[in-house]
Amino acid sequence: MKKVVLFLILFCIPLVFAGSFEYQIIDNKVLTYIIIEGTGAMVIDLPTDFTALDVSTNYFMENRFLGIVSKDEIEIKYITKSLIEKTGNEFFFISKNDLHVGQSAKVLLPEGAVLMDKYITFPKDYNIETNGKNIILSWEELTEKEILVAYKIPTQVNWILYIVTFIFLCASAYFYYSKIQSIKKSKTKNLYGEEKDIMKFLIEKKECWTKEIVKELGISKVKLSRRLRDLEEKGLITREPHGNENRIKLKIV
Repeated sequence: MKKVVLFLILFCIPLVFAGSFEYQIIDNKVLTYIIIEGTGAMVIDLPTDFTALDVSTNYFMENRFLGIVSKDEIEIKYITKSLIEKTGNEFFFISKNDLHVGQSAKVLLPEGAVLMDKYITFPKDYNIETNGKNIILSWEELTEKEILVAYKIPTQVNWILYIVTFIFLCASAYFYYSKIQSIKKSKTKNLYGEEKDIMKFLIEKKECWTKEIVKELGISKVKLSRRLRDLEEKGLITREPHGNENRIKLKIV
């Protein structure tokens, strides 16, 4: 019986009706709200993935076709994902509906979303406003079947995370510097002259070649050899022979 009624409705669709469409985009879903006034019979082709359908009057369903017979104002609500397409961080709202022509429409972008200038919003004769959270595009009387809106949601900077990270890095740098100074103070406490200079250099480097010490501190190889032997006997460094060179390391860091 429903199929017969729906078939009859298909031949009773009025050529003109008054109505409005509102599309509210929430994440990757669109809450669609349609108001139809002064119709006797109508069939609406719903998206294949529609959910949460709510119709203010009696209706018939055949697959995704919604059949309505009413002389009163009709309100239709449903949710769909099929009107949103995504490419990278770019989003496209695309709605194609024969019933758009001659009617008013409104599209509410997600909170924080902005229009992309490199794409054309279609139809072009739209009004734009905001409610403080959402950009709202509206058309008073559509002349096209298709509505296209390109938008993106800018990445929000997490300033709290940046501040916490900065404080952590500063604290780490401070403790590292304090540790180095403490090591310098403890390891060079009873050292003087060239031995003290060599230890300060090794504390900064952790380990190095003898030629680096000669170059940086200006100590001759002969004198450096004696100083390193003395530091090794005091248990402060180790020497690892590598051919004609020695690798000098702090014994305790």
